[in-house]
Amino acid sequence: ISDAGDGKFFITSHRGRQLQDSSGALGLYNYFGFYERWSIPDFTLPSDDKFFIISHRNEQLEDVGSVVGLTWYWFGPDQKWTISDAGDGKFFITSHSSQQLQDREGTIGLSADFNVEQKWTISHAGDGKFFITSHRGQQLQDSSGALALNGKYGFYERWSIPDFTLPSDDKFFIISHRDERLEDVGSVVGLTGYWFGPDQKWTISDAGDGKFFITSHSSQQLQDREGTIGLSADFNVEQKWTISHAGDGKFF
Repeated sequence: ISDAGDGKFFITSHRGRQLQDSSGALGLYNYFGFYERWSIPDFTLPSDDKFFIISHRNEQLEDVGSVVGLTWYWFGPDQKWTISDAGDGKFFITSHSSQQLQDREGTIGLSADFNVEQKWTISHAGDGKFFITSHRGQQLQDSSGALALNGKYGFYERWSIPDFTLPSDDKFFIISHRDERLEDVGSVVGLTGYWFGPDQKWTISDAGDGKFFITSHSSQQLQDREGTIGLSADFNVEQKWTISHAGDGKFF
């Protein structure tokens, strides 16, 4: 019995055939598809520390014959990946063929090596999703069903990795009722409804007296200077904020 994603399972015989219901008749088939996925309420598998990596188009990253790509249909071993520590906050992403996902001069592929080209940064993208960033600062992307790299932190670059968790980086998205994120772009503070990247992440630290400093990626503090919202390298009264409960998990 193996993980098929979305809380479902494959049930595989000793001959490597999956139990199947394609038309109301029980059968066995050599596929890992929708017809072979079963729900087993209250059953849990021990973790195998392997993950599906799923794009915003609900396509799974896969290794078929040592060729990396995307599929919307299969949920089997070809689509499961090991994510392991590569040091310096980076990760190796390893397929069932024991090869690492790599960015070699802009070309996505697989390699048996464990070098810089095979190291990836995985970072929070909001809503339980992640950015997967190569050593060249390019994000893994699915814009049209084809795997690509892009230097953006947008919707096409957001991936689901069910059951995978990152250590906390103590940085936060600050999101308005309109689902817009507070951001610092070029030391100018504003809002965006599109991006989910480093420009939109903030550190919240104790400023004493029950107040907080809200610090951007450029190491500047959000401030209210005589009614004007901006950023400053100072740590004074103008950069101190009170954060209080507003109900429903929201804050003032």
